[in-house]
Amino acid sequence: MAELNRRLQQDPDLHRALELSTAEYVRRRDELEPLGRRSHPGGGPDKVKCLHAHTAHHLVSGDNPVGEAVLAELAWVDPEQSCV
Repeated sequence: MAELNRRLQQDPDLHRALELSTAEYVRRRDELEPLGRRSHPGGGPDKVKCLHAHTAHHLVSGDNPVGEAVLAELAWVDPEQSCV
């Protein structure tokens, strides 16, 4: 998390990508149930506070750069078959 927060401060493209991704997350979430909060549950775009939330967001939407970075760091491969 510290490394991603450092990268967000130093890489304007990454920061902007997360800013757009989190705004889209909030927009889609509020279509379902307006919560009155304008933020992503995992934080951002200035500071990430929960890698799990960003990773889950990326798995669903495919557009969260923090979640994408986490999956790359873990060398995660999407399984061909469901685990259930």
